[in-house]
Amino acid sequence: MDRPANLDLELVAHVVEHGIAQADAPSQWLKGLCDDLVEWDLPLAKVHVTFVPRHPQLRVGVLKWLPHQPMSWGHISWPEGNVRSPVFRRNPIYLLRERRVKEVRTRLTDESRSRRYRLTEELAKEGMSDYLAIAVDSGMNCPNTISFVTDQKGGFTEHQLDRLRSVAWATQLVMQRDTWRALSETICQTYIGLRAGQKVLDGDMKRGQYTRMSAVVWFCDMRSFSALLERRDDIYVFDTLNVFFDAVGTAIQSRGGEILKFIGDSVLGIFPYTADEDATHACQSAYEAATTCLSSLDEINRDRLARGLENLRCGVALNRGEVLYGNIGTQTRLDFTVMGQTVNIASRLEALCGDLGEHLLMTDSVADLLDEELMSLGSHELKGVQSPQKVFGLPAERVYESSQAPQVIPYPDQT
Repeated sequence: MDRPANLDLELVAHVVEHGIAQADAPSQWLKGLCDDLVEWDLPLAKVHVTFVPRHPQLRVGVLKWLPHQPMSWGHISWPEGNVRSPVFRRNPIYLLRERRVKEVRTRLTDESRSRRYRLTEELAKEGMSDYLAIAVDSGMNCPNTISFVTDQKGGFTEHQLDRLRSVAWATQLVMQRDTWRALSETICQTYIGLRAGQKVLDGDMKRGQYTRMSAVVWFCDMRSFSALLERRDDIYVFDTLNVFFDAVGTAIQSRGGEILKFIGDSVLGIFPYTADEDATHACQSAYEAATTCLSSLDEINRDRLARGLENLRCGVALNRGEVLYGNIGTQTRLDFTVMGQTVNIASRLEALCGDLGEHLLMTDSVADLLDEELMSLGSHELKGVQSPQKVFGLPAERVYESSQAPQVIPYPDQT
């Protein structure tokens, strides 16, 4: 946003000072600001703010202020079809966020102008008299927006419009800080993981920096992935992996686990615990996540098989022990991960799932702490592991029918 011609420096100073004081509570900052503006004779009936959301699946964050009411806030994710509709694209907020215009001012008492947008038409029906919406620089490609509505007879005066533009110009300083802080958290949590992301935000970024921790390690991968690559185009495989990862990741996170990384068609996750008495809970959570994952894939496969698509087979391995948790990599590119023999055993055990025809395997370190009906599969030697490992799986009657059905491999031209 360009500096307004008639900038009210006193108002700017108040907006920024108030924003610093309420740095951790954007909704309270906006409420306090709007309440102050009303006391300073700015006749506001509504204020609406949109901002860069904190999650990649959401399109926009929203804050709404009304006099003498609690703040309303949330996030919106519009279906793609709605975004492409002509009505949606005639929304003034859409025009501002797409940088088609820098400002939209509509006198709502002028019927020919208020009917230009559905939003302003609805505001006019509510008895509002004037509308001002401004694109506010977020420091990113998509701007934030702030809009002001009044029911004052005759609408906003020119002096009031100048003051509101001063407010908008000042808010971008506060909102940019919050946007970048939120974006940093989102990037770290989305691409690194909740716990690992927080460590990076806390400054634990030095190469070779690590901590020792106890955890149940989860390792799984998709069966017949190479066959899928040979018979299907890359876009189909890409979309299929997202379906698979969504089922796996949702199961892990819903039970308090953390996804550390996606490796090709594999997923590495952990269920950390701090004390021995917490180990039982971590094992139970990991076990429930595994069975939830397999049940979810079975439901997905029922639909896929009905449509003549490949079923998504999965092998999950669980192992418990101490791991190193920290940064590893080059001087310029680091990866936050876990490593150690506990992880190696989980990886090797997952490979054994295919050899034994099992969906879920675990070592006795996990099985011994579970109050579940399990089946002993004997001791097995694992590559790179000195001692044979006692292995347990699900009982024979625990069947995931769709996942065990003969895999359908359509002809290459099928979609």
